[in-house]
Amino acid sequence: MNLALRAIFNLRRHRGPGRRVAVLIDAPAAISGDEVVRMLRPWSAWLTIDTVVQMGRRIPAGLFDALSANECQIVMLLSDRSAIVELVREECARCDLAYVGAELAPKDSRELALFQEVLHHDYELGGCNEYTNTDPQASPWVLRMLSVAHCRRQFPAYLTPYLDLLWHERDGRPLDAIDVGCGALSRLRWGALNGRLRVTGVDPLLDMYAVVIERHGLGALPSLACARDVVACAEDLGDHLPASSYDVAYSSNALDHTNDPPRIIEALSRVLRPGGLLGLEVFTREGSREQWWQLHQFDMYVDDAGRFVCETRDGVVRPVFPPDADFDVVDIPIQHDTVTAVVARRKMK
Repeated sequence: MNLALRAIFNLRRHRGPGRRVAVLIDAPAAISGDEVVRMLRPWSAWLTIDTVVQMGRRIPAGLFDALSANECQIVMLLSDRSAIVELVREECARCDLAYVGAELAPKDSRELALFQEVLHHDYELGGCNEYTNTDPQASPWVLRMLSVAHCRRQFPAYLTPYLDLLWHERDGRPLDAIDVGCGALSRLRWGALNGRLRVTGVDPLLDMYAVVIERHGLGALPSLACARDVVACAEDLGDHLPASSYDVAYSSNALDHTNDPPRIIEALSRVLRPGGLLGLEVFTREGSREQWWQLHQFDMYVDDAGRFVCETRDGVVRPVFPPDADFDVVDIPIQHDTVTAVVARRKMK
């Protein structure tokens, strides 16, 4: 498992203006300093790499005192050797430097589940599962997403008639769209490439996905990144996006990963303009199919009464769109055992 990604994932908790970081690379890590510097390039707005030290058998004498004297604030260590980890921790404490290592979060924690999401995207974008040394399952899908010619195949085609209508209602200008839980590659990319959409991506891991994209040298591809990135959980949309500012909201395979899906719908109703379009896709009953593993804590499906609902592991069922919701469900274009898709519009005031 990539040591650099593990340490960088932990480094993100120290985000702040003017951070100065020293990178220490233990010899068995077999990672070059140039690679680490390149991976961290997307964070250059808030992070400066003070120095990179490729260590041999021992830590250079006087290193930590020199770092402290040069106003370095953080030491990031890439090592799995417990003796080295303990020594660096002690020296950081002595010199009042923040220590960041490659330790994994506790088992079954949400933090570990988020890091596993990062690894999933890293494997798929790189075309190799480095943990098992096998080919990733979704690489054909990823190649289509990376292709300017074929990313249209991944665009939610069922939304196209509604988007065309809204586009004409908005006088043919690009529609402001938000992709909630967009992951490393937004499925709305084709809309951005053809000038129909201006996409804001919202995902708690977007900063890490930028690192992964840089690692694999993909950052120069047109419209691969969203026009704007918001590194935040969907539950916190209201803290980051102004009210009534978007024409379109979209989410694919993300709503059931949140802590409270109906709460997300309420948040989306506030950021969409009246008449705005909402498209949702989920894997049908993914919570139980995945045995409630990691982020999969809800079953989402259309019940016998035709309502789009979410169900918890203990059997509590709630409508995703409550009766007093600010949305009208206008279509359920996909409804089968694997995928469910719903189209709604925010009510006109």
